[in-house]
Amino acid sequence: MLEKPLDSVLTRPWLASSELVAAGLETDGRAGLTAAEAQARLGRFGRNELATADRITPWLLFTRQFANSMIVVLMIAAVITGLLGDLTDTAVIIAIVIVNAVIGFVQEYRADRALAALSAMTEPRARVVRDGVAAEIAAAEIVPGDLVLLAPGDVVAADVRLTEAKGLRISEAALTGESEPVSKTDDPILDVGAAAATIPVSERFNMALRGTAVTAGRGTGLVVASGMSTELGRIAGLLGADHRESTPLQRRLAVLGRWLGLAALVVCAVVFVTGVLRGEPIDLMLLTAVSLAVAAIPEGRPVVVAVSLALGAQRMARRRALTRRLPAVETLGSVTVICTDKTGTLTENRMLVQRVWTPFGEYRVAGSGYAPVGSVQPVSVRVDVPGSEQDEALRRLAAVGAACNDASLRPPPGDSAEHAWIATGDPTEASLLALAGKLGVERDALLRQRPRLAEIGFDANRRRMTTVHRHGPGYWAATKGAPEAVLRLVDPADAGIADQAAVIAATWAAGGYRVLALADRELPVAPEALDDPDAIESGLRLVGVVAMSDPARPEAAAAVAACRSAGITAVMITGDDPRTARAIAGQVGILPEPA
Repeated sequence: MLEKPLDSVLTRPWLASSELVAAGLETDGRAGLTAAEAQARLGRFGRNELATADRITPWLLFTRQFANSMIVVLMIAAVITGLLGDLTDTAVIIAIVIVNAVIGFVQEYRADRALAALSAMTEPRARVVRDGVAAEIAAAEIVPGDLVLLAPGDVVAADVRLTEAKGLRISEAALTGESEPVSKTDDPILDVGAAAATIPVSERFNMALRGTAVTAGRGTGLVVASGMSTELGRIAGLLGADHRESTPLQRRLAVLGRWLGLAALVVCAVVFVTGVLRGEPIDLMLLTAVSLAVAAIPEGRPVVVAVSLALGAQRMARRRALTRRLPAVETLGSVTVICTDKTGTLTENRMLVQRVWTPFGEYRVAGSGYAPVGSVQPVSVRVDVPGSEQDEALRRLAAVGAACNDASLRPPPGDSAEHAWIATGDPTEASLLALAGKLGVERDALLRQRPRLAEIGFDANRRRMTTVHRHGPGYWAATKGAPEAVLRLVDPADAGIADQAAVIAATWAAGGYRVLALADRELPVAPEALDDPDAIESGLRLVGVVAMSDPARPEAAAAVAACRSAGITAVMITGDDPRTARAIAGQVGILPEPA
């Protein structure tokens, strides 16, 4: 029986072979756990859920609003004024305290509800193999040692060490923020030496992590962590931690309050003693001293601060900025540096084709989002080639991009904006579908004319993908991939065109673009007669090169400019290629304009 979640091998499962991981988990790498063992481990490790036990109840959240030095001063003032019989002042002070508490409660309650959305980031069902039989179970019932099956569209329900990966690509944007899916392998990561303990999440290519989404291919893997032990669970734990710290204003007001309180006590004591020594009645002097203390307490100070912070929080809420605690509003006023992620924050988190090259010219693509609506405008084209031939070359490129593709696009619901088209699958392939639509090629119609018969999937070694289609009486192959993986397969008769494409691809890559080459060929025989995939992909005709990137958000440059005008320095933090990062930073104004 497994006594603990991870042994010495499983603390870094990405470094060990899948056989060693299975042995460490005491599970069968092919048949999975038995139903009895899975039930026993569920009782031992708990449900595969993000912890929510530390969330406080609404009532406790409301009462906590009174644990504030400013509110305590107001409540003391209310008690004293009540004892002195000034019920009007007492009622006013109590009303202010309650209003302040309600505003603070609403802000914190809304923020806690927003944080609870982390628990919805995983798919509620998952497919596992138990007793050698595949079954679908609730994701919360997954335990370490389970054998999980992964397919396109699945959201990984736990941290998994892959045991098989066939063309598997996973979008890890939920963890790393990077929009481009990562190719996965089942091989252990070797030759890392002293860096073994510091391999970042984004480079664990044999791991599928909770909350990430499968975009292509298929795979299986063994669960090595569940619940709060997963990478996503650790992030949830950090977000859920309640680190209370006084703001600069709170600390200064606390010091001021202590000095004022001490001064009031000294003055009251002097007045009381002086009056008694002069022969005044003790009860009269006590009432006078208390009245003086009430007058010395600055009730207006906490009221003004609390109301000002509440108004600031409301104004921020109207700008879609949720403030968890009112004092944070004051802290924001002291900000001098803002560090921001690139992908999805400064950029749209979409891979969009922005430039196209064919043997007849270079083009720039206009449009927004994944909408198959926009234009392809020439930048420089050959004047000796008729426009009809140039258009035909673009349509041929669009046909290859749409045919050699497993993604899908669907229009936005209702009256949503055009750019809100929804992409399913690999963002790179979705961007090719959008380009095809802009060039008048619709994938479903194309596949009715050229039905797909076979596919040679993408993997990290080949760095290309090919699909085979019936085309009239013959067959047609469409290929896309990294330029260096495709251009070497081009027919020798087109070597000059391939050389031109290589120069264009290198130039665009240096500018921070992701570059793909597209090619096709007519097949002389049925694809099933070709046992060697290399035979299908040899002698290709290059149709063009496309450059895509995650474009900057239209509003990002204005936001950076507003920060600069307020004396705030914006800093972009990203794991992207420095050339890509430099290009985006220049577009949004983080880097100075070139001289």
